[in-house]
Amino acid sequence: MNRRAFLAGCALAVIARPAAAVPFQLPQVEYAADRYVEQADRFQNMRVRYAPGMERLELQGKSAGGNVVLLRHDLGKAWLVMPRMFALAELPGEVLARLGQAIQGTDLKPIGTETLNGIAAVKHQATGTFTGNVWLSRSGIPLRLDGQRRAEGGARRLFLEQRNVAPGPQAADLFEPPAGLARIQMTDPSWLALLNDIIG
Repeated sequence: MNRRAFLAGCALAVIARPAAAVPFQLPQVEYAADRYVEQADRFQNMRVRYAPGMERLELQGKSAGGNVVLLRHDLGKAWLVMPRMFALAELPGEVLARLGQAIQGTDLKPIGTETLNGIAAVKHQATGTFTGNVWLSRSGIPLRLDGQRRAEGGARRLFLEQRNVAPGPQAADLFEPPAGLARIQMTDPSWLALLNDIIG
C-alpha cells in the first residue's frame, strides 16, 4: 500500500468513527429567550434571562400571577418574587436543585443537525438523568428537549423549547432580589403545592 492510499484510509477511518457522548454542560454565554415547558399534563410559559450560574424566570399565565423565580446556582440560593404582593420568599434548596439539574447527569451524543426557529442546532441523543433528544445551538444554548426525566416516583415526560433566543449580555441586577419587599417564609404546604404546579 502506498503512502497516499494509507493516508486516505486513515482519513476514512476518522470520518467513520462515531462521535463519543459527552456530559451535558450549561452554556457559558448570556442570553434571553421565551421558554415553553411541558411536564406530564402541565405546561408553563416564561421569559428567561440567563448568565452563567444565574437564571431569571419571568412566569407567564394566570396561575403564575406575574411572579419571577431567581435562581443563583453560584450562591446556592433561589427566590420567588411576588410583585403583586410586594413580597419575596427564599425557596427551599430542593427547588434550586430540581430546576437547575433537570438534565444534569446526562450524556449527549451528536446525531445530526437541524434548524430550529431559525437557529442552527446540533441534535443529540441523551442518556442518563434525561433520556431522549436534546438540541443545542452552536454556542451550547439548549433550544429543545424532548424525552423523559428521572424523578421521584418514576420517569416524567419533559418537553422544553426556547424561542426568540437573543444571545447577549444581561444586566446583573436582573438576578438580584429587589429591595423593599416583605420577606415571607415559603413553608405553607399550599404555597409549595402551587409553586410545584407552576415550575414542575
